[in-house]
Amino acid sequence: MAPPAYPAFRRGYDLDAALTPVRQGGEGLLAPVEIPELGHLEIHLAPGQAWTAGLRVGDELRELPIGSTFDAEGGIFYWQLGPGYLGEYLLEFRAIDGTVLPVPVRVRSSE
Repeated sequence: MAPPAYPAFRRGYDLDAALTPVRQGGEGLLAPVEIPELGHLEIHLAPGQAWTAGLRVGDELRELPIGSTFDAEGGIFYWQLGPGYLGEYLLEFRAIDGTVLPVPVRVRSSE
C-alpha cells in the first residue's frame, strides 16, 4: 500500500481508519475538509520537519480554536469540536523550511 499524500485527514474516533488526502480546490488552493458540529478531526502533515499552526482570520494569525491541540513534532493537528462551531475556519500550518499550508475546514450542522 502506498503511503498517504499529505496533508491528509481522518474524521471520527477510529484510529485505524485510513487517512484521506485533502483534495485540491480551484486556483491551487486546498478544498475544505468537511466535518459535522461536535465531530473529531485529525490533520496529518508531511513528516520530517517541524511545523507551527494557527487560525487565520483575515490578515491575522491567531491561536488555534478551543478544543484543538497540535503536535508540532509529529505534524498532527487534533480538534474535538464543541457546540457552536459552525462555518469555515482556515487553519494555517507553517514548516521550518518556509512552506505555508492553509487548510480550510467547513463545519456543518449535525442535523
